[in-house]
Amino acid sequence: MINLLKIAKDFKPVDQYGSPPGLPIYRLKQFSHSIFYTPGLVSVVASNFGDTFRDLLLGKPSPGALETLIELKSKIVNKARQSLKTYMNFQDDTFEPECLTLYLQNQCNLACEYCLIDRRRIQEEKLHPETVLEGTKIVAVSCKRKGLPLTVVFHGWGEPTYNIHLLQTMVKAVDGVATKAGLKQYRYIATNGVMSQGVANYLTKNFDLVGLSCDGPEDIQDCQRPLVKSGKSSRFVKRTASILNEEGKSLSVRTTITRKTMRRQEEIADYILRELKPDEIHFEPVYRARTEGFRPEDAQEFVEHFRKAKDLASGQGVKLSFSGSRLHTIHGPYCNVFRNVLNLVPGQKATACFAEVNIFPDERYMIGKRRGRCFEIDWGKLQKLKIALSRSPKSCKFCFNHYHCVRTCPDECVGDAYNIEQKGYNETFRCQVQLFMAAQQILSCAKLIIDETGTIPIFGWKEIKNFLSSK
Repeated sequence: MINLLKIAKDFKPVDQYGSPPGLPIYRLKQFSHSIFYTPGLVSVVASNFGDTFRDLLLGKPSPGALETLIELKSKIVNKARQSLKTYMNFQDDTFEPECLTLYLQNQCNLACEYCLIDRRRIQEEKLHPETVLEGTKIVAVSCKRKGLPLTVVFHGWGEPTYNIHLLQTMVKAVDGVATKAGLKQYRYIATNGVMSQGVANYLTKNFDLVGLSCDGPEDIQDCQRPLVKSGKSSRFVKRTASILNEEGKSLSVRTTITRKTMRRQEEIADYILRELKPDEIHFEPVYRARTEGFRPEDAQEFVEHFRKAKDLASGQGVKLSFSGSRLHTIHGPYCNVFRNVLNLVPGQKATACFAEVNIFPDERYMIGKRRGRCFEIDWGKLQKLKIALSRSPKSCKFCFNHYHCVRTCPDECVGDAYNIEQKGYNETFRCQVQLFMAAQQILSCAKLIIDETGTIPIFGWKEIKNFLSSK
């Protein structure tokens, strides 16, 4: 068994003092090879040339260095500079929303055991059609300027199909703005699948992609996601999936993995593949759970079972992913201000956090609200939030996964008063899972390079996005 914690800790910056100046280039010594990584690019160098290549990267004299190494150095340094520029743009780029996300209301027909909302105390709140109209206009302007379709996501801690008339009203409101602006639309809805056949048929006709939540076989689904009145939800989920499949609708399944289901990930994937027949699957570890949460020592076991489930799905042509660390793109936390998402919530406001409407009681993360017939964005507050949310713990500074990690999000907001260092963020379950996922993918890519090259000395490289797209 590979010790992923040791691998992750051994992946060190080429020079932790920042030479080449500030560039994210990392090295891992592995048996007969050295693996060099910069965001988006994996390179392998035979061990007897590893130190020579490191010196080349650091700008030190390297007499006798092979021409191929010099060419590889140029490729890595250029890639590292591009990555650094992309990462810095997160803070500096102007917020120009390309996606409208709507949390229609906060009512739900399920009583999920890990839900963060106390349904007994909640008061019904809804988005107002006028708010949606004004918000859609803001997004439409950006999409028109960028030549993009208008993407609208119907989401919510409340089930978006719970009030089908409200959903239909909002779909028509968005459609009216998009049509007037001459924009194509891309519609996505995240649902728990508990609905009538009529509502399921409505989704097949009005949405491009349906995201269906299912935690696995009946014993898991009905325990973790029961109906409000203690009924079983699994039969509804299977029926909804069947209707969507019959109509040829694209289906994505989102699964919450808890500590008690961690070792059943391969079984869960098998069930979802057989019963729901999705186009893609997303496994996410539960966060801020009321039930027993994960422990740091669970991380390697979680990743190993995830890998088995991923391999099973891949063998059937279905991608199974995890969003906490995504090596094919440079990203930070899930914050809407970094993803150009205008997120509207009940109360007629826009929030910088996808979970803010239910988690945070204050308005620190509100970036806009409706005033009369207009929707106003607080641009000054938005920019301050981008700066605050761009910060990283000191323990992350030299981490090889720094550019592909959501940090503590969504367990703890990175914009909060910064006490993460004192809590030992780099020793948490989420940090280690994200590290291990990234390390495992880089190692797999490096092995493929070695297998394809087949000779020693080896000077091989591969774009990580090309490697991941073939998995």
